[in-house]
Amino acid sequence: MSLKVSNPEMAGYLLDHGANPMAEDWYGRRPFHLARANGFDSLAARLAAIEPKEWHDVPVCRQRLAGLGLPEPILDVLGEVNRRIEFSPEDACVTNYIVFNTIVEVSHYIWENMRVLDLLQTVQNYGGSGLLCWFVDEGCLGTFDEEHKSWGLMKDLTIEAFLEKPAHHMNCIIQGGYTQFDPEFMDDVEEDE
Repeated sequence: MSLKVSNPEMAGYLLDHGANPMAEDWYGRRPFHLARANGFDSLAARLAAIEPKEWHDVPVCRQRLAGLGLPEPILDVLGEVNRRIEFSPEDACVTNYIVFNTIVEVSHYIWENMRVLDLLQTVQNYGGSGLLCWFVDEGCLGTFDEEHKSWGLMKDLTIEAFLEKPAHHMNCIIQGGYTQFDPEFMDDVEEDE
């Protein structure tokens, strides 16, 4: 079942005719995730009612994510309601907004033999998958770009530092500044601000 085509009626039809509501794409997203990201709330509620209840239980999901090493401050940012950050023209950000996943929306998957937790639901004009992740085995924030087969770890970046200058960090992520983390590059970017 594909909800990327922005057609909740077709998704409902497919559900009624035996489509697997728990099938995952390679980003670990189920139809539920895609319905939520596209604002199809009634379809998301229908899908949530079909899925195992523990997949939508906030304390259970929080404990599972903590068990994968996701730090408390990130869990607090994710919370139970999508957190949206809007950027103004003065921010000079390449996107107008980002939306974090909630605790129950975080997807877990393998990318290039690395376990990844996807933290963003939407980045305006860019989707969201892979742009800001928690790399489980590395124990840090990171980013990857499937299209260009590039990735980067942000070992020294905390969620608190990200939230202090979200436009700056989103520009670095989208423009590839973190794909090969180099402290000198970051010094140059900060001097340009």
